[in-house]
Amino acid sequence: RTLLLGDCAHTVKPYFGLGANSALEDVQILGRVLDQHTHANGRGRGRRHCIDLTTAVREYSKRQAGEAAALVRMSRDLDRP
Repeated sequence: RTLLLGDCAHTVKPYFGLGANSALEDVQILGRVLDQHTHANGRGRGRRHCIDLTTAVREYSKRQAGEAAALVRMSRDLDRP
């Protein structure tokens, strides 16, 4: 399984200047979503944390889809007269 973030997920023109910013925002949101979908199993020293990764990635995708689409639209519009 692979998860694409930043420019890999929503390509913008190289001169648009948002590649690193969008990647950092993506990582921040992914971190929050992973925290929300992390559950503790067991007790004491044997306690482990399990992540419902499939649900977390779906939630992340829902949250970021609109923003990614907007970035791509703006990037495309820069080249149109």
